[in-house]
Amino acid sequence: MRTKSIILRLIVWIIILGMLAAFVVDLALAQVIPSTPPQNLRVSDIGYENEAGQNWFAAFSWNLPTYPPEATQDKSQTFYFNRIERGTGKIINDVAQITLGSTATSFSTSGYGIELEHGTIYELYGTSSYTYGDLGQYTFTSGKSNRVKFITHLEFGAELISGTNEIKIVWDDVWDTDGRIDYRILISDTSGFTQPPAIPDIIGSQIGTEQSRVTVSGGRLEYVYTNALPGREYSIKVIPLVNSDVASIPAEELPVVRVKTEILLKAKKMGETADGVRWMLFWDPIIKGSIGSTTFTRVEYKLYRHDTAGNATFFALVVDRDRFEMIMKPEDVEKYTYSIEAVAYRPDGSSVPFYSSTKVSLVEQIPEYPTAPEFVKSFPTADPAPLVFDDLLTSNSATLLWKVPVSGDGKVDTEVYYDLYLVDKIEEMSTLPITKRIGTNITMTRANEVRELETGRLIGYRYTINGLNSNSTYYAVLIAKKNFIIESEDGFMVSRPYASDPAIKVIITRPDAEMDKPIAPPSPPFRLKPGDDSIRGNEIILQLEKSWLEMYHSGLKKWLYVVGRDDPERGREESYYNENNSFDYDDYVQNQNLPDGDANKKPARTVDYPAGWQVKIHCVEYDDALQIVKSITGRDFVSYSDLSRNYILSLQKQIEPVPVPDLKPDERQVFLLPVRNLDPNTTYLIWVTVSNSTGTLESDPSDPLLITTLPDFPPVVETPVVPTDLKGIAADTYVDLFWSYLPGYSYNISYAAEDDRTKAIGTVTVSYEQLRYEPSYRIAALNANTVYYFWIQALAPSERGGFTASDWSNSIAVKTEPYNPPPKPRGFGIKGTPDAITETSIFYEWIPDESVTFILEISENADFSDSVEYSVNGSEYQATGLKSNYRYFARLYSYSAATGLRSEPSHVVMVVTRKGRGEYDADVPLDDIPVGDMLVIDAIAIDGVWNAKAVDVNAHRLSEKIRQSVAGTFSVDLTVPPPGTKTIRLELGGEVLETLAGTNRTLIVRTPGFDIYVFPGCFLQDTYFRLKQSLRGISLRIDVRPNPGDIKPENSMRLMAPITEMKVYAGRGESFFMLEDFIKPVKVILPIENAAEADKIKARHYDTVRLKWDDVDYRWIAQERKFAVYPKKSGAVAAAALKPANIAAGSGIEQTLKNIFSIYRMPSVNPDNPALEKELTVTEGIKHLMDIIPYEYRDGDVTEKALRAGLLLPGNANGNAPLTKEEAVYAAVAVLRKKTGQNIPDSTSILAQIPNASEIRPQYRAAVAFALSSGIVAENGGIFLPKAPITRSELLIIIENILIMAGEI
Repeated sequence: MRTKSIILRLIVWIIILGMLAAFVVDLALAQVIPSTPPQNLRVSDIGYENEAGQNWFAAFSWNLPTYPPEATQDKSQTFYFNRIERGTGKIINDVAQITLGSTATSFSTSGYGIELEHGTIYELYGTSSYTYGDLGQYTFTSGKSNRVKFITHLEFGAELISGTNEIKIVWDDVWDTDGRIDYRILISDTSGFTQPPAIPDIIGSQIGTEQSRVTVSGGRLEYVYTNALPGREYSIKVIPLVNSDVASIPAEELPVVRVKTEILLKAKKMGETADGVRWMLFWDPIIKGSIGSTTFTRVEYKLYRHDTAGNATFFALVVDRDRFEMIMKPEDVEKYTYSIEAVAYRPDGSSVPFYSSTKVSLVEQIPEYPTAPEFVKSFPTADPAPLVFDDLLTSNSATLLWKVPVSGDGKVDTEVYYDLYLVDKIEEMSTLPITKRIGTNITMTRANEVRELETGRLIGYRYTINGLNSNSTYYAVLIAKKNFIIESEDGFMVSRPYASDPAIKVIITRPDAEMDKPIAPPSPPFRLKPGDDSIRGNEIILQLEKSWLEMYHSGLKKWLYVVGRDDPERGREESYYNENNSFDYDDYVQNQNLPDGDANKKPARTVDYPAGWQVKIHCVEYDDALQIVKSITGRDFVSYSDLSRNYILSLQKQIEPVPVPDLKPDERQVFLLPVRNLDPNTTYLIWVTVSNSTGTLESDPSDPLLITTLPDFPPVVETPVVPTDLKGIAADTYVDLFWSYLPGYSYNISYAAEDDRTKAIGTVTVSYEQLRYEPSYRIAALNANTVYYFWIQALAPSERGGFTASDWSNSIAVKTEPYNPPPKPRGFGIKGTPDAITETSIFYEWIPDESVTFILEISENADFSDSVEYSVNGSEYQATGLKSNYRYFARLYSYSAATGLRSEPSHVVMVVTRKGRGEYDADVPLDDIPVGDMLVIDAIAIDGVWNAKAVDVNAHRLSEKIRQSVAGTFSVDLTVPPPGTKTIRLELGGEVLETLAGTNRTLIVRTPGFDIYVFPGCFLQDTYFRLKQSLRGISLRIDVRPNPGDIKPENSMRLMAPITEMKVYAGRGESFFMLEDFIKPVKVILPIENAAEADKIKARHYDTVRLKWDDVDYRWIAQERKFAVYPKKSGAVAAAALKPANIAAGSGIEQTLKNIFSIYRMPSVNPDNPALEKELTVTEGIKHLMDIIPYEYRDGDVTEKALRAGLLLPGNANGNAPLTKEEAVYAAVAVLRKKTGQNIPDSTSILAQIPNASEIRPQYRAAVAFALSSGIVAENGGIFLPKAPITRSELLIIIENILIMAGEI
């Protein structure tokens, strides 16, 4: 019973609470009654404003929303556009909006300047809103109306393919949420005599597959119509077949494009007779019989001859034939050109004319295959400026450059056109799937031409490929085509294309462009130039800085300027700088002194614009800007986000950009930005953007300034008058206020969250001194998406001191913007280390930004379904636990914890994990497969070259083994060359290299000096493919020369490992050409004996073309005591340590003496009379060496101690005998070993390059070889004389070198 009683009581309380809750809800609803959204939204009209198919528009109408009676204050309707993304079908929400009054029932896109992308499907929906509350401080927004969908106008064009009567039709690639839409192409004879064969409807889902004849090219679709008749004009229109819920222009109102075909007339020389030269004119005929609904029974061709004055003479009538022969006198051959017209007759006797504007000269054209296009890296003499492939390359585009095709007479062949394929897998280059064709029958237009600056001569073509992924490798395959009229098997003259061999251009796109995007300047350093002369009646002088420091302000969520240490305004009581726009330099120093990891340490960075970048000045009249903002958004103020909108940019004045000057770091970084030709007494909204040197990347807008020019006649003000032109520009957490100020006046500003100044949350005083430096004031630390009210009061200085105050102004209301999402991450890609991709992991990296955290999203699917997200605080992340040989997609977001917003995603990075153990830089032990059994390896070196080959059938066998194997790495062991080897040569058929690239495998070539890791595709560059085409096959050679005697180390470096040279050649037979540059680096492993000095060693690369040592990428592998070096071109590599700065090596024996005497006394050398050219005895030479150990000795025991110390060998202890060079080198190397504690490496292979090396006694060979390879001693003209006596100067140079190698000097 007790339990039941408790349950009943609970039920009663629940009922009471439910009634109370309902009462509270009813009470709340009674206070706020919702309005309805706009009703029955519909597309009322869609089409073009004129019959020419121009000025597309869409008009919308709806029934009014219903507002409650209490909604007596501001009422409005807002409409939003969603865009359906091309290529994905995703809905991008709220890409544009428009705010209208509460009584509006229609609008048009053209009437309000709404700019939408062509060839795109959009959704439109609307909401209604009204304000309520005693002061109108609250806003109610309805739910969303019904959505309507519509397609914007389709841009399309059509052109005749050169040398043919085929018509290429190009139009926008449109997507809906369910994928690519379908199309119908209508084509008809303009004169209406017949309807050509219809084009089957194009099915969107089949585009990009083998089933479709449509090519996808950079957001456009291409179709080639092949059934056009010669000599006619065709009308073409493309009809988008959209779903029934998408409004579109009626098919009959779509614009038409017209294309004229030609009767293709050609000439052919048939031979010579006694009467002259036989020539035949021939053409592609108009076929008799049924064509659509028309039948032709007879065709007449009229031939005309044109003289040099342009006069035409009819000279032949040809009936139902496609050729005409004539005999010409030799001197008349070049006098005339010829043209043709035709008339085709129907059975009833009526006729149809066919016209052609083509004129042909009597120049024989023998059908032949065009030569393959010749890609070039640059056109240095191009008009108006040099064109360079690398300069035009971006993260998502590449501009191909190639020479113009030339006909047999040396003239530019304008009848050549092109097919273009883009593949990302090398194995697809042999088949070129139609799905990889991105351009069909591309005809070169004026926009593609490259002309020479001096002469205007056509020298090449350019073609830009867009829509590429950043930091990715592509192979562009270009095929030249030309049509010739030939006789078919059935006897008709027909036009047929002849195609060239493919030309291949390797493209490696740049990393994400966001990492290079210029940073928008805040204000400061963008500001009004200090001083009274910066504002005039028709001119405003602004300033910016080339370089400055910034720190991140977490409260304002903004990077702020750091006032320079030597800034003349720094520290002034009345200064432009304040806590809302800058940090003091002392703040910066204190912040930098905080330890890393300190919670109070603010992110800091340096902004530096390179010289030559452009500062674009944007200037609009404020009243015009406010008017258009109000008409489009309904706001009474301008927001920061408006500055990048087209409706504002369309108002700007034309102002010449200002280049960033070339200022040295120790110079003042300020430069001026003049804004001229302004109107007096006018308020201007001014901001800047910064673009890079090529103009391809532009920053976001800077902080804007509102500045009023001076009137022609300044007003005389005796008593303070309240300013009436207070204006505000809103960001998310601050509002910048602007007004017209008077000389000597100060101003009070109050602000509140309600329209009641007595409830002001802050009042500030702005002095005239502050306004002189910047005519604005920033109210900061505001809440986002909030309405604030501002009042201003003028303070006029009085004669008695103090100020006289005006009345307060009326309030202005400004609503701060919602929090902006953080900027998109920059520099997202694969970490730039060789082990970034393994079988089970991928290492990503990006540019750090300590003001945000990051979200890394990874998926196995391109649409990111079933994705996984990782929160990352740093600037890199290693995703682990992945599948091997599997494709992963990744993108990155910035995330602000303060606002809870994430940025737009970065570009997508697609990576395939490694297969098995092989990968780009695997320094773990590799289970590589030896492939020596498929190499033909010579038993001896011939002329110093030891050959190992896998070419022809062996190359095929090796390629098949690679394809069938699951291993990721293969190796060739060439570590034991036969005697007399100077060069180790590995030659592989091109198929092997391409198979390694296609299967993502690595080849290791092991040699005595180093191991070479040949990574997939690293040698497959432009020269390789060009040679492959021209030679009809290709092989690749890797020539390795251990210890090349003709490459000398740098004077400033001391070798820590022998120099080894690697050159890579491509060719065939006896024709091989060096590959100077690689697509990606190879890895060379250099063993280092003296690991204690690893931190002092750096790798160097010798360019054998420029004959110069350069820096090269490298890393130290501590556990293996090896350097991994990454050369990107043929040449030599070495590991070397820098000689101390005080050592002037190579500057003469006097300097050598100074270097040695600076650390050792050298009692065995008389500094006043060193007798440098004296030939030394054993005792004299050994004393010198003992002096640098140092080792005590007496005249009688030198040789005895030298024997015990290992400096001399038994049998060579005669102290009075001459000290030979081989003995001296042996003793010096022994001293070096004692000093470093390291054994010397085996360098004896270098002796193969020394003609008289056989004279070196066996016990000295290892030491001499090491001394020669490391530069301790240099052979004279390639000859080392082991038995010759050594002079004091020669030994002192050796001593200096071993002291440098030991790190003592």
